[in-house]
Amino acid sequence: MPDRIVPDSAIEEKGKKRARAYCRLGDNYLRANLLDDAIVAFTKAAQCDPEYSRSHNNLGIIYAELGKFPEAIEAYKNAILIDPGNALHYCNLGGAYADAGKAEIALEAYLAAIQVDPNYYFGYFTLGTYYQSHSKHALALENFKKSIELKPNFAQGYVNIGMMYHNLSKTKPLSWRKRDQLVCFDCSAKVAQALAAFTMALELDPQCESAYYQLGIMYKEMVHYDEAIRAFKKLLSLNDKSENAELAKSYIDEMQKRTKAQRYNNPEVL
Repeated sequence: MPDRIVPDSAIEEKGKKRARAYCRLGDNYLRANLLDDAIVAFTKAAQCDPEYSRSHNNLGIIYAELGKFPEAIEAYKNAILIDPGNALHYCNLGGAYADAGKAEIALEAYLAAIQVDPNYYFGYFTLGTYYQSHSKHALALENFKKSIELKPNFAQGYVNIGMMYHNLSKTKPLSWRKRDQLVCFDCSAKVAQALAAFTMALELDPQCESAYYQLGIMYKEMVHYDEAIRAFKKLLSLNDKSENAELAKSYIDEMQKRTKAQRYNNPEVL
């Protein structure tokens, strides 16, 4: 056990206090990424107080992180049995079902979260991610917008809204007749809306890694390499170890090579 992680003295007490002390210990293990030790701590918390839903929910989070989805689902279900009015448990259950490849049951869990608490911003966000993963962009956008309506400072909500506008901007231009009037789908407007959403996310949270990554992707596709590289480099300054960071490094290298090639082939730009 690392020196800085010391069992709370309250563990010596009984019942509810002891369960909460084990949960605090489990939280410390989680922050240290000691998942096996965290499982032991949260399991002991559940044993000390079987009616403490947080210990079951946290067990579910760890099992899901480890890819043990049946165990995660069971833990989340236990949390729901104890605290059926907590919408977060349904969101987490939906995520475990989705990761386990059980999309229909995942959707039921996400919808249940909203039914339990119609004003829970994260319920709409997770439902939006479900629709996003199934390429139902309009439904995803609707739910992401609802999430920021309920929590206006929710930066990740704006990031996902930007992602939806970005996806819509890549669709082929559409036109159709409505009451003898030609209606056009303006893709360029979606690009502007996507950029505005990512910018808003960064105004709310200047440390939002996903917003910098998505901005970089958009600018790269628009062949605005200077802006793209700046966005990716900002991401790397915040976290250079993530999966997106590795992709950002490769994109920066790719764009720099293309820029050099263009200068070589077009001496006038030197």
